Amino acid sequence: MKCRKCGGAAVLELRRHNAAFCSPHFIEFFDKQVAEAIHAHRMFTREETVLVAVSGGKDSLGLWDTLIEAGYRTAGLYLDLGIYDYSKESRDKCEAFAAARRQTLHVERVEEAVGAPIPEVQKVTRRPTCSACGLSKRYLMNRAALAHGYAAYCHENLFVRAGRREENRQATIRHAHAALAYGQDDAMALALAGFNIGMIEHDRAAAREAFEAALALSPSSAFTYFWGSSVAWAGEAERAIEWAKRALRLSPFDPWSYFAWSALSVAFFQQAGYDDAANAARKSIQGNPGFSISHMLLAGALAKLGSIDEAKAAASRVLALHPRFSIGEWCAAIDPAPAIAAPLTEALRVAGLPD
Repeated sequence: MKCRKCGGAAVLELRRHNAAFCSPHFIEFFDKQVAEAIHAHRMFTREETVLVAVSGGKDSLGLWDTLIEAGYRTAGLYLDLGIYDYSKESRDKCEAFAAARRQTLHVERVEEAVGAPIPEVQKVTRRPTCSACGLSKRYLMNRAALAHGYAAYCHENLFVRAGRREENRQATIRHAHAALAYGQDDAMALALAGFNIGMIEHDRAAAREAFEAALALSPSSAFTYFWGSSVAWAGEAERAIEWAKRALRLSPFDPWSYFAWSALSVAFFQQAGYDDAANAARKSIQGNPGFSISHMLLAGALAKLGSIDEAKAAASRVLALHPRFSIGEWCAAIDPAPAIAAPLTEALRVAGLPD
């Protein structure tokens, strides 16, 4: 049996392709097949981070190695099933592989997620081991994506409201990108990733791509429209109004409705519709009285309307909720578009908020 490419001794026959290859030319053939499949099915690009689920076996680690060598940005995900020595040895192999190639490996443990390792789950459910394993893997992958998205939002709050500490900024970005990598088929995870990447990393283009990917998966996702309406801070007033209104139509009593109303307030403010901006801010406050940003938006809109006493009252509420608030710190944290930042800064000073 000879190699189809070089005529040397073949080590592998592929009957489907009516071919045999030596070791170097099989690897070359395999790499080409992977590249053609990615291109033909438009799976992903080199600008995206690809999450590779790995088991420690040759197939998954071989695929991860191929993607790395092809120049893709990757991260690995190992699901620790808790199957005695097998899981420990598999995890060790994955960690060694990632360390040797300077890649990130995320590890999720079934026992932590569902309360027991796979052997115990199998005993309790009396289902085949593969059934318990498959369900747990899918649950963990979806759970991990959403957990990283919410973790990013928690760190975003800490960064904006607790002194702009660099470790919180980095944690926001790290968790947001993990949500993006894990959640390619999870609209909620993508929406959370987009929000945090836009607001804290200030990569508005990447945020918009995440929102659009989420809507491609679930065109009627009110959750995505609520979080996506944050594009108002990027100066996209028309899109923010469209998405916020759609979110409120889809889920008018949603606990996140205050997000949409605050986005509408920002967008109306940018368009110099200060009456509408003030009314939207009031509705946001009704939805969540403890959200200081809505009070800030109300203060700005009222200052522009010349209602200075009311603006100062709203500003005092901002400081009661967020004693460390300053205009400069807040602008530095979220980097609003100049079309919003300049007039809003002026209005907030009139309302009495500190620089």
